Amino acid sequence: IYVFKDAFRDPDHSGFCLYHDEFPIIYVNNTMTKTRQIFTLFHELGHLVFQTSGIDSVDDSNIGRMSAPNRHIETICNRLAACLLVPESAFDRAFRGDVSGTEATRLAGLFKVSRELVFRKFLDRGLITVDAYAAAAREWAGQILRKSPRGNYYRSKITYLGADYINTAFSRYYQNRITEDQLADYIDTKPGNLATLEQQVSG
Repeated sequence: IYVFKDAFRDPDHSGFCLYHDEFPIIYVNNTMTKTRQIFTLFHELGHLVFQTSGIDSVDDSNIGRMSAPNRHIETICNRLAACLLVPESAFDRAFRGDVSGTEATRLAGLFKVSRELVFRKFLDRGLITVDAYAAAAREWAGQILRKSPRGNYYRSKITYLGADYINTAFSRYYQNRITEDQLADYIDTKPGNLATLEQQVSG
């Protein structure tokens, strides 16, 4: 399985997968929190086990609009990810019986997962309603968006592509083997960003 990370332009999706017999792919939105990225990785792995492609939306409200077979797979993928990250036996030992945001925060810190995942465990056990889960998920997602700092565009670009690749592209440019527009296209950036990117990758 090939796994990639990148910053999605659409903040409403945390990842997707494309099923293929030989080259299945998982793509994770790197702008999400680390806990969400890990959940997405296991969620998409579930899709590949079912030999299906899928898109992981931040808002689960679209599940209700899916066909019955797709809704069934989506629900199982969510439960699979939740069980892998927080095994039922471990959850049983740690859970104090208090179905609240405070308890979700405590359990999230204990298992190093998101509060939303803990609420998903509550939902799977019939301890809260779908509406209560959705409301909490929306609230926490809004908090994350307000707190999320903007990353360094150039450092992220170097991380995604690798310094060797970028240096090779610049080398071809200085050898007059590619044009400036081609260089920008290979690096997936605007021509105006090239000078700063070169400084960053050289430094």
